[in-house]
Amino acid sequence: MEQTKVLLCENSFEGIMSGVYDGWIYRNRYGRENVRLQCSRPDNYNLFYEYINLNTSIEKAVKVSESVKKKFNGKVFYNIYMTTVSEEDDKADILFRYIQYAYDMGDRILECMAIPEVMSVTKICKRVWFEYDHFRGFIRFTEMNNNTLKAKIQPKNDILELLGEHFKDRLANENFLIEDIGRKKVLLHKKECDFVIYNNIVTDNGNYGIMSDREKTYEDLWRVFFDTIAIKERNNNELQRNNLPLRYRKYMTEFI
Repeated sequence: MEQTKVLLCENSFEGIMSGVYDGWIYRNRYGRENVRLQCSRPDNYNLFYEYINLNTSIEKAVKVSESVKKKFNGKVFYNIYMTTVSEEDDKADILFRYIQYAYDMGDRILECMAIPEVMSVTKICKRVWFEYDHFRGFIRFTEMNNNTLKAKIQPKNDILELLGEHFKDRLANENFLIEDIGRKKVLLHKKECDFVIYNNIVTDNGNYGIMSDREKTYEDLWRVFFDTIAIKERNNNELQRNNLPLRYRKYMTEFI
């Protein structure tokens, strides 16, 4: 019986795509069912598995990405990308098998919900998109004294790049940054330029300025307005939580 090869890749789009490239080589050598792709280190190692650490190769990741874009409907690549930024533990192996099915079936893969990996990818993409869509509306920017807009978020999924694509068009003439507190990642956008994402960054040390006096005034006014328009007799906490879940409120001005 062939020992299962578990390929450990980096938890990023490039890492997973590079892992798919290497996984294909192992698949051709050991068989589809004897190769797994994983981007999280196991808590308990299986004695019957062989664990192999993979290095991320941008060149390999680009080859896989370009091949998918050329061969399939754009929705396939969209599904792949959205899954890579999800919080799902098994996303790397799900995508590895999803891509294999795609090359076997072509664009029909998008409708084959009887395949577990296709169903999983569809559900994951919906969850990621819903969270991204929520943050587009719930995110709050603060004006700093250096004319920079700053926002903090703590999403379940790694949606910082998606938010950057959204806000770079709407705030094209602004300097802004968005900090993902949980992942210690910061997106920086300079006006009329593209954005850049940095890892292992914390902004509370004052390097990115302090709140402007004008911002303090407007935040106070916004809180007063928020409280004033509320009708206590018609307060419906359950409905409010459904429309605005508690986890989004931590960095929203009106709830601080």
